[in-house]
Amino acid sequence: MRISIIGAGYVGLVSGVCLSEVGHHVVCVDQIPEKVESIRSGKSPIFEPGLEELLRRNLKARRFTATLDMARAVENTEVTMIAVPTPSRNGAIDLRYVEAAARQIGHVLRNKRGYHVVAVKSTVIPSTSDTVVKPILQQTARKALGEFGLCTNPEFLREGDAIKDFLRPDRVVIGSDDERSFRVFKKVYSPFRCPIVHTNLRTAELIKYTSNSLLALLISYSNEIASIAEAIGDIDIVDVTRGLHLDNRLMPFLKGSGSSSGERITPGILTYLKAGCGYGGSCLPKDVPALCAFAEKQGYKPHLLRDVIGINHRQPVRLMDRLHHELGGLRNKKVAVWGIAFKPDTDDVRDTPAKPIVDFLLKAGAKVSVYDPLGLEQARKTIFKDCHLTYSESPFKAAAGAHALVVVTAWPQFKKVDFRKLSDLMKKRAFVVDGRRLYKRQSVIQAGLQYIGVGYRGSREVA
Repeated sequence: MRISIIGAGYVGLVSGVCLSEVGHHVVCVDQIPEKVESIRSGKSPIFEPGLEELLRRNLKARRFTATLDMARAVENTEVTMIAVPTPSRNGAIDLRYVEAAARQIGHVLRNKRGYHVVAVKSTVIPSTSDTVVKPILQQTARKALGEFGLCTNPEFLREGDAIKDFLRPDRVVIGSDDERSFRVFKKVYSPFRCPIVHTNLRTAELIKYTSNSLLALLISYSNEIASIAEAIGDIDIVDVTRGLHLDNRLMPFLKGSGSSSGERITPGILTYLKAGCGYGGSCLPKDVPALCAFAEKQGYKPHLLRDVIGINHRQPVRLMDRLHHELGGLRNKKVAVWGIAFKPDTDDVRDTPAKPIVDFLLKAGAKVSVYDPLGLEQARKTIFKDCHLTYSESPFKAAAGAHALVVVTAWPQFKKVDFRKLSDLMKKRAFVVDGRRLYKRQSVIQAGLQYIGVGYRGSREVA
């Protein structure tokens, strides 16, 4: 098929390159000339493992390109996907970019012959496609639904695993309120072998929010239990969650194997049932409040989801409160922070837990040095642009002379640490604050360091 995608950001570019990889001819449209030029030269403007290789391959094969010319892109394709940002404004969703894209597409469809399907791929609150996008398209195109098609096609991409998620999907969700739109649009996914969930427009939109809200719920649930464990004392949340995960309903035995064999399936969902310093990124911190705001607008108070948000906001601050108490204050203390990106394998620093952690430290008078394998430049230009920090070129340089080290992101290189070397570099009896529970307490303590971990508060342990 010939497909145009409006928006060459994370979702648009990954979707476009992957759809061209499976044989479609795709053109991505963006308004930023530098971004379009970068894409056309084979250089991805975003970091995602494997993306640049696929981009170059499909540019060379002439199955993929990028352009500033929306009218030409829509005119020469059969399907157009809207993949523009839907940022948060005071906790609610901001639809201005979706509305603008729909308006521009409609103007092109006014004079275009033939049936054309528009699909909303941006994450939008339920009823957006039928009460916002459809009226704009009908008004600007001067056509009724039926003369053009309309679908909702939410994405389920995890940063760092987006290529695999798109090329090997566990499901494809397509919402439509008429059969013809669905029949044409599902051809986009004909190369894939996975269940296609066909719903109406609103249901497809809610499936996306339901999926993200569940992930946020599991993380905040784990952190709530971790806080209870800390309050009781001499309980380690790592042991608690290990006992939880082994429930056969969460980690089932392989079919045909008895319980004595120990062969189990380890579902990916279990990675969200672990305590840490909170979730971040471009999706969960934006989508859960947006769903809450929309539900409240409909007259329903989503108490559970509001608590999920509150727990996540408090989690990094709770961790820093503990460090503040143990050090007897933070003024003029040097604190190293390992990890700025909200998760490994990305440079995305949006709503990262590192932001409230660093803000707390600076407000308390600490001297902060930070290190991240990929996220430093993004952080310097965005979340920390007005902060007085030291940006370090290696984790050990960041930790040198520090009274405490706070580990925020579970980068693989942080998991194996020479604690003896770290102890020699840091202040005597310095603290390691394990915000992702990467380390064994005794390994840290035996090196002459002190340990603070999410979900554990025991008696002071000394090597």
